[in-house]
Amino acid sequence: YTSVSVVRHDLDILQSWFTLQQLQLTLRKGMGLKLDGSEAKKREALVLLLWEQFGETGLINLLRSDSDSTALCLDESDLLALRIIPLHYIRYAEHILAGLSRDLLPDLAPQDYLQLVLVLAVAAVRKRSGYSLSQLEGDLGASVDIELRRIARAAVSGIFSHFSIPEDEAELQAIARFLKGARPERLGKELLADNLQMLPEISLLIQKCSAELGQDLNSDRLLRDGLLAHWVPAVYRLRHRLPIQNPLLSRIKQDYGLLFRVINKIVQELFPDLSVPEDEIGYLVLHFGSALSRIERERRRYRALVVCSAGIGTANMLASR
Repeated sequence: YTSVSVVRHDLDILQSWFTLQQLQLTLRKGMGLKLDGSEAKKREALVLLLWEQFGETGLINLLRSDSDSTALCLDESDLLALRIIPLHYIRYAEHILAGLSRDLLPDLAPQDYLQLVLVLAVAAVRKRSGYSLSQLEGDLGASVDIELRRIARAAVSGIFSHFSIPEDEAELQAIARFLKGARPERLGKELLADNLQMLPEISLLIQKCSAELGQDLNSDRLLRDGLLAHWVPAVYRLRHRLPIQNPLLSRIKQDYGLLFRVINKIVQELFPDLSVPEDEIGYLVLHFGSALSRIERERRRYRALVVCSAGIGTANMLASR
């Protein structure tokens, strides 16, 4: 049994968490709890809940295992999460993505790939339960290109048809928007060519950081190319208020406090029309931190294979170390 005071304390914590997700949890006497907010925000909250509950390693273990949730060594909170979004939905979403040809599905950073699995699974569960997305308005839908819509259609059709769920335009647009905001797994000539419109902004960011830090980073092509590949999808996420989570943020602020403050200040000055959260600043810090490490490192040569799921910035940081 739990006391009333404990329940109220827990509800206060939940209310704060839901507020961060732009949702409102209210307690109505004689009626119970009610969660108000858009369907899109509720789905984002469910994806974040699963991501925070299991993490990257936990999700990979769930996907690799053939056992059902009752046979796995999961704690009570894990099982509660999988009651909301059943494990077979998550596994089938990954099955659909894994079945798409490499020519169709773009190379995504592993974190974004796993989050796309969760986005698809949550969409299928919510849609099958009768909760639909509202149609995206105006240029939000038009800003997604034909190729991304084709990929989104293949993914949505695969999982929705399996669970006998009707498709609609809003579901396709939601997946296409996620893909447009996803980070690439690796750099490439085509990727860099597509992102050249951001080159003046990136060059100015590097120039100002160089002046502030007293280090010449302007000739670092690896820094420039990495920022180009990262910043284009990041700006799309920021402008369309898509969620950005950086699991390394606390460690980044602890280890690179000065660099974090410098980049945060410069970004706010250069992009006053964008609301750039600390999670995104943390990703930028990784790019600049790896560039500074390359300046300071010894001249000895090493041969190493870097396997990193957190994207280009983190991989470069590990490589420079």
